[in-house]
Amino acid sequence: MTDFDRMDRDLRDYEEERRAKEVRDLMENKHLNEAFEVVGRAYLDAWLKTSEKDVAGRERLHIAASSLDKVKGHLLAVIESGKVAEQTINRFRKGK
Repeated sequence: MTDFDRMDRDLRDYEEERRAKEVRDLMENKHLNEAFEVVGRAYLDAWLKTSEKDVAGRERLHIAASSLDKVKGHLLAVIESGKVAEQTINRFRKGK
């Protein structure tokens, strides 16, 4: 691995760590969490009110509710990736 490759990897690690910290702050934001809860509850309430024959409506609501989980999952994956980058950075610092 060349010095340039190492610098490039190090910059990516620092960027991942910074990104994860921003997302962690976002996930700790009470207003964002409230929005996830309110919207998720609204989808569930609407789903419970659908008629037995409204298969398409229930399917749309299911997709919408699943999308919320996918957004949360993506944000959590960014945080985990940042933890790995942080560990790499810490190992590098200890090795100096």
